[in-house]
Amino acid sequence: MTLASLDEALGADGAPLFIVFLCLPFLFPVPVPGFSTAFGAAICYLALRSNFSTRTGLPDFVGKRQLSAETVKRMGEGGHSLLRRMERFVKPRLRGLTGAVGRHFVTIAMLSSALALAVPCPPIVPFTNTLPALAIIFLAVSLLTRDGLAALIGHALHFVSWIYLATVASIAFAFAIKAWELTLQGWAWLQIQLA
Repeated sequence: MTLASLDEALGADGAPLFIVFLCLPFLFPVPVPGFSTAFGAAICYLALRSNFSTRTGLPDFVGKRQLSAETVKRMGEGGHSLLRRMERFVKPRLRGLTGAVGRHFVTIAMLSSALALAVPCPPIVPFTNTLPALAIIFLAVSLLTRDGLAALIGHALHFVSWIYLATVASIAFAFAIKAWELTLQGWAWLQIQLA
């Protein structure tokens, strides 16, 4: 099954639900290589489409991405289980956060979180995909249920995910600088020994 056919199967009002499904593979602590960029692009597109109430198909480079039947089955089962758990807590409230204006802020947060999800990170760094995926799920669910509290949680997770990514990037940069300095020192020492 392709992403385009799955999108078509979910129908005209399925964009937020489709977004939830696309986030399910990233709920594990370790990043899923090869999926985050394509899925992040699809989420960006779906978030914009949902915000402007359009019904155009996915771009070819995203829509042609194939999913195995087993992956679709697991995503469906996982999505059903997740939504069943969440529906006990979510309900229409704080509607201003998901109304006409609030919806735009939710879309912006989803776009930003999808970009964070699409950032290629080594699999050894945990939670780089999980935090943005959780943010997107809460934001999408807030649109599905008109739950402003879910939107607030999604916005909070959105900021936390970018702070986490910035921290990981700064640590990686510091290690790279230190490794470069040690390399230069080792090279200088070697030249002294050979002189």
